[in-house]
This record gives sequence, C-alpha cells and structure tokens, in this order.
Amino acid sequence: MNTKRFLSVTTTAMVTAFGAYTLPAAADGPPEHSQGLVSVSFEPTDEDIINPERGFSRFGTHPLNLNTLISGRNQGHSVFGMMVNLNNFRDAPISQSFLNAVQTSFNNARTAGVKLKVRFRYDSTAAGQDAPLELVLQHIEQITPLLQNNADVIMHLESGFIGAWGEWHSSSNNLVNHWEDNFGNEVNDATRAIVDALLDALPADRMISVRTPRYKHQLIGDTDNLTDKEAFTGTPRARIGFYNDCFLSNETDWGTYADRQTDLDWLNVESLYVPMAGETCSADQDAAPYIACVNAIHEMDYSHWNALNISWNPAVYAHWEENGCMDDARRRLGYRFVLESAKAPRAVSAGDMLRLHLEITNTGFATPFNERPVEAVLRDVDTGQTHVLPLDADPRRWWSGETRNHPFRVQLPADVTPGAYDVLVNLPDAADTLRNDPRYSIRFANEGTWEAATGFNDLGLRVIVTD
Repeated sequence: MNTKRFLSVTTTAMVTAFGAYTLPAAADGPPEHSQGLVSVSFEPTDEDIINPERGFSRFGTHPLNLNTLISGRNQGHSVFGMMVNLNNFRDAPISQSFLNAVQTSFNNARTAGVKLKVRFRYDSTAAGQDAPLELVLQHIEQITPLLQNNADVIMHLESGFIGAWGEWHSSSNNLVNHWEDNFGNEVNDATRAIVDALLDALPADRMISVRTPRYKHQLIGDTDNLTDKEAFTGTPRARIGFYNDCFLSNETDWGTYADRQTDLDWLNVESLYVPMAGETCSADQDAAPYIACVNAIHEMDYSHWNALNISWNPAVYAHWEENGCMDDARRRLGYRFVLESAKAPRAVSAGDMLRLHLEITNTGFATPFNERPVEAVLRDVDTGQTHVLPLDADPRRWWSGETRNHPFRVQLPADVTPGAYDVLVNLPDAADTLRNDPRYSIRFANEGTWEAATGFNDLGLRVIVTD
C-alpha cells in the first residue's frame, strides 16, 4: 500500500463503521458476502489543482484562439471569459459567417478542455451604444442554437447585451434605466424581456448572471433568498447568479452594492446555489482596505466565489502575492474536495449490495453550481474491465467548510465476473459529450489518488467479487 497517498488502512466491523449513519433502505436480496470493512485514510495536498468550472479565469475576446486556450489550461486555468462583441450588428441581424465563427470558438474551448463564461455585448467602451430591443431579441433568437448546442462548455452566461461593456448601464436604447438617476429601479420592461429571452435561449440546466444583487431583486420582484428547496429546480430565481466586475474596489464596489454588508449577507445565502464570479477593477487608496488579504479572503469565502479574472487589474494580485494570500485564493476559488477516508467490504457477491462510505471535506469557497454525477467504478485488476455504479450524491450541496459523511449502498450487477476489483470514484461532466474526457472530471485534493488518464480518483481499496 502506498503510504504517501493512503495514510492508514484498517479493518472494522460493519456495525461499527455504519451504525452511526442512516442508510437508504436495502433492496431485496441476499446478505453481503463479508461483514468486514477496510478503511483507508488519505493525505491532502496543497497543490493548486486544475478542476473544471472554478479558479482564476483568463479573459478572451471572440474569436478564441485554440493555442491561447491550450496555453491557458497548461498554465492552470480551466475557465475562460469569452466576450462576443456585436458592435457591427447594432442595426442589423448577426451574419451567418459571424455565427459560424462563434461556433469555432466553442469548438476550440472543447478541444482545449476548458469552460467558458460567455457575454455578448454591443459596446466595449463606456459609451453604452447598444441596439434597439426588437433587434436584441432577434439576436438572442439567432444565438439560441449556439447556446443550446454548446451548453456543455458554457459554465454560465453573463447577461450582457445592455449598455457599456454589457454591464447594464449607460444604455443608448434605454434597455435599462440609468443607475445614477434610478438607483434601485434600474430594471425596466426591456430589461425583463431580454432576461426572459436569455433564460429561454439556454437549456434549463444552465444559469445566467447579472451585474448586481439589486438587479436580481428587481427582476424577481422581492429580496427573498433562494431556498434549498427551490435551488436547482430551473425557476428564474434558481437560475440567476452574479458577476461583480469591480470587486473590492471601494465601499460599494462602484455601485455594485447598495449597502455592502447588507448585500454581502444576502449573497452569503444566494451564492450557495448560483454563479458568483467577476473581476477586480482598482488597487487605489479607496480599494486598499478591501483588497487587503484578510478582507479579500473573507469576502470570497463569505459570498462563495467560483471564478475571478486574473487577466485584468494585475496590481491586486501583485498585492496578494506580496502579502501572502495569493496561494490561498488560487487553491480555494470555487470548490476544493478533500477525501478524508473511504470504507468498503473485503468481499461482496455479484448481484448483492456493495457498501461504500466516503468522507469528504470542501475547503474551497464555493460548490459546483452545474449538475454533476458521482460514480463508483469497479475495475477488474486483471482485465481492466470497469463497472460504473451511480451513487446517490449531489456535489452541488457539498457545502464550503463542511465535512460530509456519505454512506452508500449500491447493487452490483448479477453478471459481474468474479475476481479482484479496485474501487475508484469518478465525478465526470454531466454532458454526454464530455463525460469521458478526464479534463472535465473533478479531482480530489489529495496526494497520489488522481488518475489523469481516466479522470478517476483511486480509493486504494480492493474488493473481491464472488459468485
């Protein structure tokens, strides 16, 4: 046994290992072949792990160059922001050649093994020159097939389209009321129509994000928090997250917050379930108390940040490097799942119930917000043949700062060939197009458990399957 990755291996009685937990009701069938469990403990790693849909992101403007995406992933970035500039279509439909080029950018992301935060915008300046509502809705209809066909590599869609930089201010076509004159009442009928169209354009399991908490309050019509019961159900409330593009810049993050602490307290609950991403925009005197390491780490943790654009405003990240918190931010942005221990029986009969116990701690700031399966994999030691066993678990609810004890009971197929099987865990992408690509599987933050070639996490457990 490799003691570098597996700290300890012990055998316990099943009643001791599982007696403290409530297990799902067992299916009808014979009892397990063995009453003994083998327990393995694991060593965490401090490595900055490349995992999907989390971490410091890179910025890119469409068209995205394949070599740039590959280079970015090789440097540790699994997320790219893709800005699609529609400034040439403020008074005309989007051309087919342009739509084809956007598809190429999506193809390049898939080839490079990255996910995209996507924003369509009409103006990359402060002028806010956008398009009339009727044309915006036509453009959204045109890009709907792109969003539907490439949802596998879309982390989430920033609402965009409106005003300066697609950040919902200074709209030349009154697609949103100007925030300085209508603070707290910026959203109008045009804004709502665009958001409704975007939610309809995306598959129901993909989310959008808006620029400030109060924009969501206005869109939904109240300031209530998303509840655990409604989370991930596909309602508009459950599908709207946030992009803060002036994070830590001053007391209000340049108008992002009406009252910083009130909004942060609200985000502390809301961001458990929806995207929280963006970028910093200042390192001046006003920003100094907010970019300070103690506050920055606290706010990323408190509002569950998934991704932060490292391509913009490098002075903030230089400050973090100098003051010792950059490594913490790198490791903890998004989720970070540490496998503490695993237990499985020494032997089980084909067709019987396999007990598997996993203890997992999330030391990251956040959780995944896109659906992701969890699977046990039994791999024949001699032939390499695998049997995939879906587990009843949802990583979207493996909360930051918590340790979860997962006792599973899963039935082996009756036709499993008797023999010795290694036990592994796989957290693949939910999309059929990506589920067999190990770059899109989640790696546990442990020493020596990761199989880069398969995307599996090796538990260091071996089960004998008998007749």
